[in-house]
Amino acid sequence: MPLESVERSTGTYLKGVVAGDDEVYLGRIARQVGDHWVGFDDSFAMPVMRAFCRAPEKLRPEPYFHLGYMQFAQVNVYGVAVPPSVFVPHWKEREAYVWDEHTQQYLDFMGPAEARARDVSAPFYAFNGQQRKERLREEAYYYHGRPNGSLLQINPFVPETGTGLSRCASIVCEVDLELLSGADVAELVKGWEPLVVIDRKTGEEPYRTALTHLRANPLPDAEPEDTDPVIDEIVGDSDIVARVIGEYVLLEMPDPEHLGSTLCVSATTTKITVHALSAYDVKSARDRAVAEMWDRLYDHLASVNSLPAGRVDKTGDLPCLRPRPGDFAVELRYTTVLAGLARRTVTRSTGGGRREALSAFTWSALAQFDEVSGDFGLTAIRLPAEVGFSMDPVSKMWLDVKTMSRYDGLSIDLSHFTRAAIARDGFASRGGLREVRPLDTVMSTGSGT
Repeated sequence: MPLESVERSTGTYLKGVVAGDDEVYLGRIARQVGDHWVGFDDSFAMPVMRAFCRAPEKLRPEPYFHLGYMQFAQVNVYGVAVPPSVFVPHWKEREAYVWDEHTQQYLDFMGPAEARARDVSAPFYAFNGQQRKERLREEAYYYHGRPNGSLLQINPFVPETGTGLSRCASIVCEVDLELLSGADVAELVKGWEPLVVIDRKTGEEPYRTALTHLRANPLPDAEPEDTDPVIDEIVGDSDIVARVIGEYVLLEMPDPEHLGSTLCVSATTTKITVHALSAYDVKSARDRAVAEMWDRLYDHLASVNSLPAGRVDKTGDLPCLRPRPGDFAVELRYTTVLAGLARRTVTRSTGGGRREALSAFTWSALAQFDEVSGDFGLTAIRLPAEVGFSMDPVSKMWLDVKTMSRYDGLSIDLSHFTRAAIARDGFASRGGLREVRPLDTVMSTGSGT
């Protein structure tokens, strides 16, 4: 049974991901690209990409254990590939997965330390959904509903208990162009008393529990006559901008001058803590991060003689990059690959079974700078298009990661992956992403000013 798309007011859904008539949300923006259904959910400021694929019709199933998605990324600044840490310093660890210094393309996956601790056989994106201290058998990923996607079982096996066996390979990933890190947010709340601390509810996202509580209750230390709730009832979800940074959910309250406070929600297994951050503190942190980013990018592009023509400002004490209105100055280009883990003899050259690319598509997150507000962020998605891909350099790199001492202890924050599973309601950012045609090109580069 092929996948069937269903259009609803909230976006596109798919039938056929699991047995029966259940519909699975794809996204507000959705496209079919070859064998793949690809969707983007922009309910939060940083959207989520989802893709689903049935086994290709011409696939010979005998050689494979299962199929799944792998994903690779590349940061381009005015068309020039740059190391991940030049864009964001806390992406330094991702450079362990760069296999070509020219393209700076890297594997989008948990850190080598996490992969070794979990004895991961192959870097399928679905495995990023393993929580800390969690080690699941690969068969557990044959079921729909895993945080970062599922594997498609090819050769028959006896299912474990439960229902929901996936009929597709799938991937769920957050599109990450956030300059601030979880550590930056922790510094903002450090030393401040929380607004409220409330009990966590089973089966409900902590940010949703916090919003419900603050819409119904005054502050704990409010005067007896002050019975107004913390959040006015006229403030709906569509007035709030939501974003996830590390382990925190930030809810930016509306204000005519864009200076409303930001609620910072964090949670343990039993408690939810809400801090109120001033708009000044949040904007100052963002402005500082943006300024430092432009400095790093200028220095790197100058060092490789690739400064973009007409985008350098020399009027200040030091030259700097000066994007023009409308420039997609930064592109995070993804290549998402449907791969099979082949049933072949395990040798040193395969490192645990050969991984074969069956089909792939590329897509991009595009960021712009607003000179008036000083804001920098994701504004558009370059729609997916089919592309060829060779798994050979990835296989060698993965073998090195599994066996060589230089990768010992290298870790990547798992929240980069697991936060994609947060249930996302319709906040103010929904509908804000523009769509750019696959064949549109990023502005060409050249040395100059």
